[in-house]
Amino acid sequence: MNSWKGKPETWSNNPHAQRQHDACHRNFHSMLFQLMGCKALVSMFIKYPICSAQQPASILRDFAQNWQTWRDSEERKAVQQMSEKKEPDDPTRRLGTQIYLLRKELALGEEMQRRINRYWNSWYYLTDDEKRIYEEFTNGTILNKIKEKQEMRSLRPAPFKGASLRMHALSQYWQPKSVQC
Repeated sequence: MNSWKGKPETWSNNPHAQRQHDACHRNFHSMLFQLMGCKALVSMFIKYPICSAQQPASILRDFAQNWQTWRDSEERKAVQQMSEKKEPDDPTRRLGTQIYLLRKELALGEEMQRRINRYWNSWYYLTDDEKRIYEEFTNGTILNKIKEKQEMRSLRPAPFKGASLRMHALSQYWQPKSVQC
């Protein structure tokens, strides 16, 4: 693989442009991605050939069918949904992250209120999201959300410190028995 990567004239459309190491590395990985859409799979097929060059069609067809089955599976859709960008108050986010984002919105709301108090027509230059944040700030919704999240945080159970700390706490009650000879 490294010998192939080191000779861009064998695979590159324009080998003279890749004189520097970084350009060669970048173009090589782009080429690997263009071959199959996943450079890790191409690398795996090169490192561990699973068939001879004479009979690759059946294996590639099976791979393509399994790949399509996986792409249509519920498992993939669930993983993709989990990796999508979440809203600031999405309940699947950690409470600390929700509080952090709400505090950022609170600071932004305070700044927009100062700006609007200074220049009354600046309201018209705000984006829709900024207008929503400003309205939630002025009616106290953001502060209420922060307080609610902080209360939820205080009500959650304490994290498990580990068995060693529990054993140490119990060791104060343990007394060795005297040994008689």
